[in-house]
Amino acid sequence: EYWNDVENIVGDAPSTLRLIFPEVHLESGKDDEVLQGIEASMAKYEADAVLQETETSGTVAIKRTMASGAVHHGLLVSLDLEAYDFAKGAQPLIRPTEATIASRIPPRLKVREH
Repeated sequence: EYWNDVENIVGDAPSTLRLIFPEVHLESGKDDEVLQGIEASMAKYEADAVLQETETSGTVAIKRTMASGAVHHGLLVSLDLEAYDFAKGAQPLIRPTEATIASRIPPRLKVREH
């Protein structure tokens, strides 16, 4: 239901929704369909100059007010995924804050191939 609501809110507007592989789709058997959609969105956003490279990497502070009224704070960070490692005991620059479900990684890695 959540992702249907997000789809309705976003509509046809450019959105990072079109660039991610939501967990709800990971076990749907629609990997190819989702990946083709992501690839098409990336190509369209590039052609339309929706996303533009900046001279410096950066961060964006995020403040969201939930339907319940609770306020969530977050940080969106530009980083090099090659510096990430989820293996237990690894000491990379970028680490997960919770256990990683290994079966969910392969479909998401395919996004980087496109």
